[in-house]
Amino acid sequence: MALQLSAQVLLTYRYHSMPLPDYLVAMPSTDKDWLKRGFHPAGLIAHHCGRLLSIPVAKRGLLWIKRLDKQKYRSRQQRWLSRIGAIKANRKLSGQSIAVIDDICTTGASFCAASEALHAVGARSVDVWSLAYNLGASRSNTSLLAVSALE
Repeated sequence: MALQLSAQVLLTYRYHSMPLPDYLVAMPSTDKDWLKRGFHPAGLIAHHCGRLLSIPVAKRGLLWIKRLDKQKYRSRQQRWLSRIGAIKANRKLSGQSIAVIDDICTTGASFCAASEALHAVGARSVDVWSLAYNLGASRSNTSLLAVSALE
């Protein structure tokens, strides 16, 4: 799947005449999830995309600093609120452009938290890459703008 994501990313960046990012960073996985699965999906995707696109991967560039319950049964608003301040950038990436990689984007809350953490340590820009987007998850009347207004 990393091959397909890499090809799509390359075409998109070229179409928009944009340079590829300086670094790739995998969305962090909790230790509990890593042990349960036996692997880190976003880490594997980032590793292979980095190899295919010749972009270095900032290993353990992001860390969860807030313990979170499973998000599966939470509403969109609950997911957004639980992610506030939940991720910390583990590396100084001042002036660098970063792409954060995850296997699936459900509400975008984790990507937003990762982006905020990377900007806090000086990232010049942050893009997000995902293999899949779940349109049907946690549908509610809460828009992203309404949730952002709660912060």
